[in-house]
Amino acid sequence: MFNFIKKGIYFTIPLYLAACAADESAFLHPKLYYPEVKPPVFEKDTTPKVIIFGQSFQSSRLGMATFMHSPTSGSAYYSAFISSVKDIPQFYAQCKTIGNSHSGYSYVTEYVPAKKYEFGKYYQVSCEKVDIKHYKFLVQESDKATYEKEMSGGKSLRHAIVTNAKGDEKDAASTHFYAPKTANTQRTITKIIDPFRRMRWIDNMGTDLHLRGDASIVQVECFFPQENGSSLIDLKGAFLSGHSYELACSLDPNLTARVTFKEINNAQ
Repeated sequence: MFNFIKKGIYFTIPLYLAACAADESAFLHPKLYYPEVKPPVFEKDTTPKVIIFGQSFQSSRLGMATFMHSPTSGSAYYSAFISSVKDIPQFYAQCKTIGNSHSGYSYVTEYVPAKKYEFGKYYQVSCEKVDIKHYKFLVQESDKATYEKEMSGGKSLRHAIVTNAKGDEKDAASTHFYAPKTANTQRTITKIIDPFRRMRWIDNMGTDLHLRGDASIVQVECFFPQENGSSLIDLKGAFLSGHSYELACSLDPNLTARVTFKEINNAQ
């Protein structure tokens, strides 16, 4: 993945589930000053440096923060490396959900290959989904402003994508979305993301959503219990106020999730 700055390399790796893990120390070790020598090289030093940083829960559209393991030793995971060397050996990167009371935490872990970086530059490591079970890790050249945002908790992207105000089920000036019982079976579960709720990840999902005015996008989480996988879909379209739409997830043979919609006459 580190072989290209502008492009990511795909890894087909499984999603592991656990209630807790040792990498909780990531919250206690936000930065690693690498190599681990005294005195450490800090951001404000004039020493030439490379800064490699992960992604916060808030900034990830998957809700999976990216942490990095020390290239040399130790068990802690970190949000950033500040290095005085350009040649950095391989290290683990890990994507981790924020967790919830229903399913605990989820993890994706893979080696980041060794690479020669450039002094004075910032690089961000993040992960994206390839399909419902597999992920790709991205390394992209970034900037100081993004780094500082991530170190302060990140910028929330999950809720910003839906720009409509909150509507009402009985409001003729609202656009209505439903995931009916027929869209929730033993094989497929369709959940609509509610951008107005700020609770835990799993509690932000429901079977209906009402947006004020015309809408151009709605977010849907597709779960496939028998496949033990899921995907977050940004469903785009010309959705009109006063109209109701029925949403349903489906799974292609290549494990790519899709969301279909159709207009219905009456709110359910």
